[in-house]
Amino acid sequence: NLTGRYKCAILKLNDTLFCLVYGASTFFPGHPQYFNEYVNYIKDSVGLYISLIGISSINGKPSFINGKKDLRINSLKIGDIIFHQNNDLSWWIVTEVNDKLYAYKIDKNASISPPVISNLNELEINVDSTIFNPRSSTMRFSHDGKLLLKFSYWTNKSQSVSQSAIYAYTFNENNGLFSNQILIEKNIVNHQFNFDCSDFVFSPNDSLFYIVFGNHPENKHLEQYQRFAQDIKASAYPINTQRYVQYAELGQNSKIYLSIGDGDYSLIYYPNKVGEECKFLLNAVDINCNLSVSGN
Repeated sequence: NLTGRYKCAILKLNDTLFCLVYGASTFFPGHPQYFNEYVNYIKDSVGLYISLIGISSINGKPSFINGKKDLRINSLKIGDIIFHQNNDLSWWIVTEVNDKLYAYKIDKNASISPPVISNLNELEINVDSTIFNPRSSTMRFSHDGKLLLKFSYWTNKSQSVSQSAIYAYTFNENNGLFSNQILIEKNIVNHQFNFDCSDFVFSPNDSLFYIVFGNHPENKHLEQYQRFAQDIKASAYPINTQRYVQYAELGQNSKIYLSIGDGDYSLIYYPNKVGEECKFLLNAVDINCNLSVSGN
């Protein structure tokens, strides 16, 4: 009965050195008396792991240079993992830990800096996030790496209260800090069922972004926001998808593809255009399968 979120990527450090980054944020959604039974499994499963991969100059074959290294501090569970490449070809590896963002920088020689920690102060309910109160998160950078969108869900089972929230943050790639917190949506309710956010996607020119909602009390499915509006939250434009959207991804043809749970992909045809001019097309692409849910 263990549940987790996973994200992995292979980052190119230089022509002969790559970095495999992968993580598992595992929580036990039960009662504290059951925790000790699974504590060894949890310690082995939860982590922000990194492994180096070298490419042979003789035959071009890859091989692991070292075993996995856990980058976490104090073995705390993590949220989503995202990545940003800097102009000097170094990378930022970012994850959420207990209402904080941890940013690790790895350079072209695989040197990893201590984490830069940004305190968020988002949490308004009392949770014990170190053991059995689950937290899910979804994050995405803008294409230019200067804006982070982040969703987090927190719950306190004993008090039967939950908090869902979406925030935007400015990211400074020079020092790894997040600042200028902007609230987009927040809901605190006296039960476990709160709104969900499964994905974010930015328009090709980075001027707009789209939020994929799930289980929203106002029946929101997909909304467009203007990134540079004076009031981002007030710029929301609801898109009538007629059903829940699962995931969204920007294609190489500059169109946004949406999986809506049937055998087709839907499209946002002109994602750089504001409002109805973005042209949402339901079931626009037949992918000849029974179900399109994830795998963006």
